[in-house]
Amino acid sequence: MSQPRQIARQLDLLRTLYTHRATGITTGELARISAEFYGRISRRTVERDLQDLLEVGFPLYSERQGRHIYWRILPSAALPSLNFTVLEIAALLFAEGMSDALTGTPFKDDLHTVCQRLRGTLSPRVQEYFQRAVEAYTPHLRGQKSYAGFQAIIDQLNEAILKRCICQVTYRAMGGDGPKTYPIEPLRLFYYRGGLYLISRAPAYDQLITQAVERIQDLQVTSQTFEPPANLPPEDRLRHSFGIIYEEPFASKVRFTPDQAPYVRERLWHPSQRIEEQEDGGLILHLFAGGRYELKAWVLSHGADAELLEPDDLRQEIATELVASLKAYQKKR
Repeated sequence: MSQPRQIARQLDLLRTLYTHRATGITTGELARISAEFYGRISRRTVERDLQDLLEVGFPLYSERQGRHIYWRILPSAALPSLNFTVLEIAALLFAEGMSDALTGTPFKDDLHTVCQRLRGTLSPRVQEYFQRAVEAYTPHLRGQKSYAGFQAIIDQLNEAILKRCICQVTYRAMGGDGPKTYPIEPLRLFYYRGGLYLISRAPAYDQLITQAVERIQDLQVTSQTFEPPANLPPEDRLRHSFGIIYEEPFASKVRFTPDQAPYVRERLWHPSQRIEEQEDGGLILHLFAGGRYELKAWVLSHGADAELLEPDDLRQEIATELVASLKAYQKKR
């Protein structure tokens, strides 16, 4: 079960318990009510959810009445409200369309389930209004990866991250000699430019690694648990990387022509960026980030409108690549 879906189901359990706070409710009845929204739910699943809620600190208690055990929540317990504003509903429905980039993952399915439940609370006329509102903001997605057949692996990753379980992963690295199997401590799933990536600690090297989810060929969640490494916070890795490749950050400067400068000003390319305006209307973008290959590819993508000024060795590398590209275009077809 994916973490977002599990949390949504547990919040619904809390609301049901609050509704039945005077009389209590059995696990069998809780399972039946949950199944109306989430498909078949076993009593054992409900019991695990109740135990999770107890461990978090929600004031639940149970008592036997005859042959059955009834669960209750203390009347003073405050529960999350579902009183969404019009703009919040529109934002959720718009996000559902944006989630097309995650087709084949549980995140897409879970968001669709939430929106379907939300639609069910609206009148037909209001549903029609929101449908028109969503259609006014059409996502235009290109280059996203396919995750058909990967739902089980993503579900396992969510579980392992939530419960901090060590995993045995079989991974096919790009350009490697073939798939290899080794232990990892999964820390974060993140989305970047049309793909899902996993940040883990590799215990054998005591370092963080980034893996593309679609290259995971097998994943086994073990019963061994771990503590997140205090000396290797994944947030630092994401903050210092220009893209997804992690390297020690370095200072770089890129000059953009006056024609390209307005487009560069409009975006945040990296949290470290600083813009130095030029008299001719161009600009110099200062960065402190790691990822030489990604920075090089980004500069080259702007053609003659961008020039890497520093560092010198990467500037020479780009110049060499441009010469090779020119030779390729000068060849007769």
